[in-house]
Amino acid sequence: KANQSLKVEQFASDAHQTVTDRIVGQEGEVDLAENTVTLDQAVTVESLTQPLIVESQQAIWDVDAEMVEMNSPVNIEQPSRQVTAQAKQASLDLAGEVVYLTGSVRAYGEENDSRLAADSVTWQTQTQQVEAIGNVQYQQAADPDIAISGPRAVGDIEAGTLVIEGGASADVVTEIMLDDF
Repeated sequence: KANQSLKVEQFASDAHQTVTDRIVGQEGEVDLAENTVTLDQAVTVESLTQPLIVESQQAIWDVDAEMVEMNSPVNIEQPSRQVTAQAKQASLDLAGEVVYLTGSVRAYGEENDSRLAADSVTWQTQTQQVEAIGNVQYQQAADPDIAISGPRAVGDIEAGTLVIEGGASADVVTEIMLDDF
């Protein structure tokens, strides 16, 4: 257990030349028997292969399973794709390059000035494919300016191409705002 800043890195091979993942926190504990790392206070997770930066107050990294659990609010940034997200909790599948976001999820794609809100989102960070479930609201300020809501959505957050799906008891609402109308 460390009561000072702790940094743990994972390498691509036993040669220890290429770092693939890094986690840093102000306090932490490494359990060598379980191969887990628990960090608290100002935690930053960097997945350098995706690349992805995740900030939270607490994280548990199961090194063998290549999963990071963050049970406190998270901010996620993928600078190369100009996509950001926030949620109450997140799980990172480092090997599968998937982020699972739950609780008041908000995602933003800069290219089409798009915004996505939902109860939960599964985000494939390499392909930018997302599945949003529960109280889905999508807004795009690029031409055309649209707003769509419904119970579920699938699509590409970076490109701003989402399909909102309704169900037997749920309506899909679409608004298209035309400046010249």
